Amino acid sequence: MNNTFCIAMPCYNESDGILEFLSEVVSSMQTLDCKILVVDDYSRDSTPILVKNFSMANSNVHLLQNAKNQGHGPSTIIGLKASLETGCSYIVSIDGDGQFFGDDILRITSQFAKLDVDIIECTRVGRAEPLFRRIVTLTTKMLVFLKTSRFPKDANTPFRIYRSEVLANLLSGVPDSSPVPNLEFSILARRLGYKIKEESVQSRIRRGSSTIGSTWKSKQNIVPSRRFLLFCVKALKRVVTL
Repeated sequence: MNNTFCIAMPCYNESDGILEFLSEVVSSMQTLDCKILVVDDYSRDSTPILVKNFSMANSNVHLLQNAKNQGHGPSTIIGLKASLETGCSYIVSIDGDGQFFGDDILRITSQFAKLDVDIIECTRVGRAEPLFRRIVTLTTKMLVFLKTSRFPKDANTPFRIYRSEVLANLLSGVPDSSPVPNLEFSILARRLGYKIKEESVQSRIRRGSSTIGSTWKSKQNIVPSRRFLLFCVKALKRVVTL
């Protein structure tokens, strides 16, 4: 099997940080045969224009645009399915808000093909989270444990690497509309007995002028927004039915 990689990167309203992140990823991954698929979830800012212009100067970067806003979960699945269509051996999933470092992406990706594992789940360390997000993070871990009797280090991490055939099997068990596909993958992968390696990576603040972003409509990163709370309820309803 050829050691070819495809990075699936959903993003929404990331115009103030996406170019910095893409530039860092492209620079870090230049020693590998790697494609990058950016899925723009109908951003209302200049994100798609910036990515499209960037792709014109970087042939390994490609832009996919949703015809309407679908949310992070469905956009993640769109990117992963499109990545499988490239025929790459390994699929990397990572968000476009730039909360990881290019060197870590290279380090984890480079070692994957040498390991006898099916999935690497990257455990975020050094996260500066408010209390409500820490509670949500702990809750996701408990949900995976209750469903699989295995306690993950980072149940909903957006940074994962899959063997392509493993990802294809996982996607067959997750609906396109899932609000939390990464959490569902954590559960399904353990139920199916896949070999999972948990690797620590440094987490950093969101790139750009705002450390919060526009997804959850929060004016501050201290208390949860109504939109965030509604999302949590929707996600919980989905996971408890698995």
